[in-house]
Amino acid sequence: AAGGVYTATALASTASHVAAPVQAAITTTVNTPADLAAELQSAAAVVVAEQPLTYTLVMTNDGPSTAAAVQAYVTVSDALTGLTCSAPDGACDATGGAVTVTLPSVLSGQRRTVTISGIVRKDAADGAPLAASAVVTGLVSDPRPANNIASAQASISAAWRSSPRRRAI
Repeated sequence: AAGGVYTATALASTASHVAAPVQAAITTTVNTPADLAAELQSAAAVVVAEQPLTYTLVMTNDGPSTAAAVQAYVTVSDALTGLTCSAPDGACDATGGAVTVTLPSVLSGQRRTVTISGIVRKDAADGAPLAASAVVTGLVSDPRPANNIASAQASISAAWRSSPRRRAI
């Protein structure tokens, strides 16, 4: 059933002449869910220090209703600096190791893509994980909230430290 406000009216009467028919109305609101889902991917499995790393967040609404006021909260490793983000058709704020994305709505069947980029710190430890996690929420009920959470990971390579181009003279 489609969401909306529905009114049912019942009319009851008897065969007697005692009273006029009785009428009653019941109104109920039916909310249909929007099944939001999140996918988060790292552009690389291994990243060299002082190089960029980009994560891609894909938010999907598997319906059946439009999801209003959709927000995504993404946290990334503190080994990434200078975070930037891009959310076509929405607002994106990158502060510290956190990114907040706000979309006015995501229609049923629609996918929205957000990119998040940063630079791996020079002093990042070799082999350290570059983990990121995301959670997507909206104003309507979600029948499968477990698929609203996603994570991705890359690792840091210290190849730059042993590079022959970086030898001291």
